[in-house]
Amino acid sequence: MRRMSVGSTPSVRQSGHVSDTTSMPSVASTSLFVELVVVGVGTAGAASLVLASAVGWDWLAQARDAGSLLAFFGLPVAYVLGIVVDRLADTLGGPLGDAWLRRTYPGPDGKRDYEADRFAVLGSAPLGARLDYGRSRLRVCRGWALNGIIALGTLAGYVLSLPHGQARLPIAAGGGLALVVLVAGCVFAWHELDATQFRQVQQQAQVPQQLPE
Repeated sequence: MRRMSVGSTPSVRQSGHVSDTTSMPSVASTSLFVELVVVGVGTAGAASLVLASAVGWDWLAQARDAGSLLAFFGLPVAYVLGIVVDRLADTLGGPLGDAWLRRTYPGPDGKRDYEADRFAVLGSAPLGARLDYGRSRLRVCRGWALNGIIALGTLAGYVLSLPHGQARLPIAAGGGLALVVLVAGCVFAWHELDATQFRQVQQQAQVPQQLPE
């Protein structure tokens, strides 16, 4: 299939899955900050179970008393956690991204073809903005999928720390089921957003070739 000719393509990671580093410069800094905070808040929630396992929930009352101080430090902490989890999710989710990409761009040159098409499409402001919006939603879903997995581990530790007289089974079953549903939903949304973007890039990159010369 003949593709658009482009002078050069941006450098991408050899893993071949969609690299966020090529699209980040075109994403509004405010939107990027917000989505990383959204991911980081989920990570902080999962980490709170570790604290509860160690000292119980009494620290919540102290946190309410120091609400303004907590808000002052909490936002930067959530942002940093969001960055860490986003990078981990991007790296760990690479094999999934590769597999989903090959469904639309098969063959040994599929990854290179996709990046060439994507580079051409990003040259159009409206189409580039649409792709960036899709990547923003994808990062949130991908980050929360990893947050859910982290929370499953911290939930297990929290349940084991409970005294034998407390209802361990209901907490483990209810919390575990909710987190499994969350992870499954986030992975499904992540897949759909990724697959949609691959199809859109392929279709839009071919539009100029469909016009009469």
